[in-house]
Amino acid sequence: MPRILIVDDHHFLLESLRLALEADYAVTAAYSVPQALALMDQCMPDLVITDYQMPFVNGLDFLEFLHQLSKPPKVIFYSGCLSRELEVLAIRAGAAACLPKPFELKELKRVIGEVLGA
Repeated sequence: MPRILIVDDHHFLLESLRLALEADYAVTAAYSVPQALALMDQCMPDLVITDYQMPFVNGLDFLEFLHQLSKPPKVIFYSGCLSRELEVLAIRAGAAACLPKPFELKELKRVIGEVLGA
């Protein structure tokens, strides 16, 4: 079962996504990038789904860090302020896909399937 790490500081969205995806994936949730990094020390995910605007470290900086790993996980990047410029930066930093927020759950599931090669 593919391992997914979701990173978002909005607790309701984070828990909603976790609950919606846990039937098909091994899902871990983090409320911040520092918490995500601590979880990744325990178990590296196959896919990271991350928001852009978060305290401490934003999603783009997190994405750039992940891309430097020897075996980086695939990343789906999303944002409520996703401009074309931000999308290009995210793709250049290693994102496999970008989604504007809000998004439909079925759209996220479709993108997860594409990114994981299902």
